[in-house]
Amino acid sequence: MISPSRRESTTPHQNLLNRSLMTPLLWRTYPPSKVVSEKDSILARLATTVYAWLPITVVLQAYTKSVAKRDIRGGIILGLVAISQSMAHANIAHITLIHGPYSCVWPPVIYALFGSSHHLSIGTGAMMALMTGEQVVNYHDVETRSRVACQLALITGVALWVMAMLRMSFLVRFISRPALSGFVTGSAFVILATQMKDFFGLRSVPKGVDFFENIYFIGTSLPQTSFPVLLLGVLVVVIIQGAKHLKEVPYLRRVSQFKELIAVIIATLACWFISSVYAEEKEDFIPHVGEVPTGLPSFAIPSLEGITDVIPNGFMVSLMCFISSYAPAKKFAIVDRYDINAGSELTALGAANIVGSLFGAMPVQGGMSRTSLGYASGVKSQVAGLVAAVVAIGVLAMLTPLMYWIPRCALAGIIITAATHLMDFNHAKWLVHHSKKDTAVWMMAFMGTLVFGLLQGVFLSVMLSVTLMIYSVALPQSFAMGRLPNGQWRAIKYWPQVAKTIPGVLVFGVNGPLIFANWEYVKDKLLKTEERYSEFCGKKVEAVVIHLGGVPIVDATAVQGLEELAEEYSSRGVTLWFAGAQGSVRKIIDKVLVRRCKINQTDLVQHVEAVVKQLLPCIDLPVKTQAAVLIQRWWRSHLKWADEMEDGVKDTYLNVRERYWGSCNLAIPQRDMRDDIDPISDAVI
Repeated sequence: MISPSRRESTTPHQNLLNRSLMTPLLWRTYPPSKVVSEKDSILARLATTVYAWLPITVVLQAYTKSVAKRDIRGGIILGLVAISQSMAHANIAHITLIHGPYSCVWPPVIYALFGSSHHLSIGTGAMMALMTGEQVVNYHDVETRSRVACQLALITGVALWVMAMLRMSFLVRFISRPALSGFVTGSAFVILATQMKDFFGLRSVPKGVDFFENIYFIGTSLPQTSFPVLLLGVLVVVIIQGAKHLKEVPYLRRVSQFKELIAVIIATLACWFISSVYAEEKEDFIPHVGEVPTGLPSFAIPSLEGITDVIPNGFMVSLMCFISSYAPAKKFAIVDRYDINAGSELTALGAANIVGSLFGAMPVQGGMSRTSLGYASGVKSQVAGLVAAVVAIGVLAMLTPLMYWIPRCALAGIIITAATHLMDFNHAKWLVHHSKKDTAVWMMAFMGTLVFGLLQGVFLSVMLSVTLMIYSVALPQSFAMGRLPNGQWRAIKYWPQVAKTIPGVLVFGVNGPLIFANWEYVKDKLLKTEERYSEFCGKKVEAVVIHLGGVPIVDATAVQGLEELAEEYSSRGVTLWFAGAQGSVRKIIDKVLVRRCKINQTDLVQHVEAVVKQLLPCIDLPVKTQAAVLIQRWWRSHLKWADEMEDGVKDTYLNVRERYWGSCNLAIPQRDMRDDIDPISDAVI
């Protein structure tokens, strides 16, 4: 083992390698002590690079037979479910259905090699499929749409790689949860609208229309509903929803994991039987998939023809790919107590899309539902993704003739049940009760997605989130503060009945950074508060205390503004004080204001209570306040306990207090009162 002293002396890349080498095999070949002693070793650098780029190599060092059994079982389940879902997603994207299963072959393999999540299931997704469909829907030829979908996968992968190289994983933070929730909920409604045509068997609803036009065409075409198609679609939905309740039955728990596959098999058999009965109409009676090419996808570089039309939306698609994939990866990493790397996720997702585009795949993502299914099935590592890819290869090589009779209404039923789980109205309900501003953001993202479409909805959601962030920075919380009975200082607007003020002393708090974008706002707010404060207390402000405990940074503009403010206050006979300054804020104020003698203060860290105690003797309190203070101090110094008062003395005290101070809140000394005098409590009104 490495001694503590030697472990502390290692560099960051050596620490990463040491953590990766905690396995029996590598300990024998390259023990941690050797890593520490050979700091510049080529082997150490090579091993660090391998473990950083191929996280699966770390997993394989400690791979056991029991883990392999779980991964194989979970991988088989994921592979079969992914095949059935991928055809439905290809139907959403308006491309040849075989490109859905093609997306389940190479992308899971590439992600298993480069991805840091042990559980994330890579494949097609409703969100990526719908965004792909919006990009290709204007092309009338299905082959052209399929070609453009492969181009979009290539552009998405390249964009993800560029984000990884530029370390831009932080971009995921620029879309707030209310905006993302509104966008996803709006996307669910768009997905439902696109599937109504196949679900009801409508033939006159055009493609390429927006949400509201789609609803209009569906409403006017409802008399043309094909009831056999509708009944078959409803059967699929009922099977999928009903199978969820089988999780509680011990012997049928596994059945619920294959609910989509079982629903497709039953619907396919029903479609074949009905079409056989109506032999003369079998091609048109129930719309079905038809002939599916047999065999594995062949290598082909996507055509660059018209790729410039795809590039503008490629960034938005890649951003949503990362967001929708990183969320489930992070969730199950927390549940299973391991770390994932955002940079590795960007690299792995980019590589999966790039390689997939070379083999006829549409844009892929990590799916929350499939990842949850894999976790419930016992998946423990990325090896399950390799097993799922093998299952997809087997289906494409041998079972594609069985896909001929899969009804399109069954694929629509699968998507409809999945889309209902994307609706996040619970979050919207929570926002209504807690934040009106975030509720407005949710509604704007939701309606923007319905009106303008998914690609524009992503852009709108990002812009709303950035605008909200700029708003919170440009208009930080700033408020007058008052003293609570326990000596703490809080915002008066939140403690109106408890927080008390001191005549002539304004305590002003700020929550948020003080930068060029908000300094003028904070300064104007301070001056207006000072004016109202003087009117309220009936006395001119003689000292201003700015509480900086909630200020993380102060830039040059704000510091120069504070310097000018100190000079302005000095010319008016007002002293400027600071309290609660920490870290870099304290250093820059000390350097600019204290050392240049702009303020008469040395300790910028002390709390408001300590600052007020220092400046209170210098404040000229009103006559009525002085009288009340003198009376209370005399009372405390001459009487030990309040319950020992004589009635006449107590009445005299109360009459004098009422005469000179009105309805004040000076407390009569109690048994637990300290012997020392608190000057702030005496002066508070």
